[in-house]
Amino acid sequence: MKLIEYYIYKDYSDIVKREGLVITPETFYKVLKNRPDIANLRYEMTTFCNRVVNNRLYFGCTSWAGDFLLVLELTSGTIRSCNYSKIREPNEAKIHNGLWYDEATNSLIFATSTLSTIDKLVKAPGGKIVRYRIDSEEFEILGYNEPGQYTQATVFDASRQLLYLFSFRAQKFGVFDVRTRSIITNVFMDSIPHIGVLDDRGRCWSTYGRSHKWCCYDPDKGDFIFYDTSIDSVEDSSNVMYCGAGPVDCMINGNDGFIYVSSAFGELYRLDPETGATIYLGRPVPQKRLPGLCIGPDGKIYLAGGDRDVTFLASYDRASGAFNFIGNIEAKDGTKCYRPHALVYYDGAFYITETDVPDRSGFIWKIVV
Repeated sequence: MKLIEYYIYKDYSDIVKREGLVITPETFYKVLKNRPDIANLRYEMTTFCNRVVNNRLYFGCTSWAGDFLLVLELTSGTIRSCNYSKIREPNEAKIHNGLWYDEATNSLIFATSTLSTIDKLVKAPGGKIVRYRIDSEEFEILGYNEPGQYTQATVFDASRQLLYLFSFRAQKFGVFDVRTRSIITNVFMDSIPHIGVLDDRGRCWSTYGRSHKWCCYDPDKGDFIFYDTSIDSVEDSSNVMYCGAGPVDCMINGNDGFIYVSSAFGELYRLDPETGATIYLGRPVPQKRLPGLCIGPDGKIYLAGGDRDVTFLASYDRASGAFNFIGNIEAKDGTKCYRPHALVYYDGAFYITETDVPDRSGFIWKIVV
C-alpha cells in the first residue's frame, strides 16, 4: 500500500490514557452510560453515501449525542457535523447502513436505527425516514417506520423513488414510497441482510426465514419472489454480527449481471438474480466479517474485512478467480483499524468506515494502493 491514513472527528482516547481506564468490548456500554463526557465524544463510523457530492464524502455513524450525519471535506481532510441532533428523538442511535444521494433533489435519503431495549421501544414512534437537503443544510422528515420499529439498513431506488427498509428489532422488509410518503408494505421476514441491493431489473434482494434463503421484491409486480437457495455457510455466518443476525454481511451489484455477496464468516459468493443460484468464490483470509465490498477502477472487487484490530484490504479478480491480499489496515504510527464497516472508492483512494472500537472513537480510513 502506498498510503494508509485516518481522519478523526471527535475522540476520547486521551481521557482513557490520562485516567488509566480499561475499556473492553464487553464493558464499554456500561462505561458510556456512566460517563456522559466520554459518551458525547464517541462516534462509530458506519455507512458512506453512495455518491461523492461536491468533493464531499457524507457518512453516517452511531453517536450517543445524536449526531448521526457527518461529512468529510476531501479537499481539506476535515470532518464536520450536519447537526442531525436538533431533530433526534431519544431512541434513535445511528444511521447504520444505507445513505443515498437523490440527484433529482440534490439531497440525501436515509433512515435511523436504534440500540434501545424492548421496554423503551414499546411506545417509541419508530425510526425516521429523512431527507437532508444539501444546499440548505436542512432536514425534512418524510415519514416513520412502524411504531417501535427502527431501520437497520436501507436501499434506495432513485428512478422509482422507493426506499427499502430492513427493520430491527423485528426483522421486517418494508417498502416506502418517497413521493407519497407512505409505506407500501412492511412484512415480517424473520431475517434481514446487513444491507440489501438492487439487481439490474430494480428488484431488491434480501433473505427470509431462519434458513436465510434468498428473496427479492419486484416493484413492477408489487410482490415478492422467494427462492429455495442460500449461501453455503448459513450456520457459520449467522449470529456473528449480533444475536439473531443473518449471514449476509454485504451485497453489491457487480454490473455484470450478477450480485456479489459477502458472508459474516468472511466468504465471497456470486448470486445469479435470474435463478437464485449462488456460487462460492472463496475466503480471502481465515477471519470472520467481510462488511466492505466495492468495485475498483480496474473492475476487480475490493474487500475490507477482519475484526478486532486484525483487519485487511483484499481484491478479487473476476476474470481469473484469484484473490489478492493487499495488506492489513494499520497506519505508520501503529494505529490499527479495529472493525471495518463500509468501503468505497473515489479518485484514486479507498475509504473505510471504522466502528465498535472500545477505547476510542471510530475513524475514517484512507488507503491508496
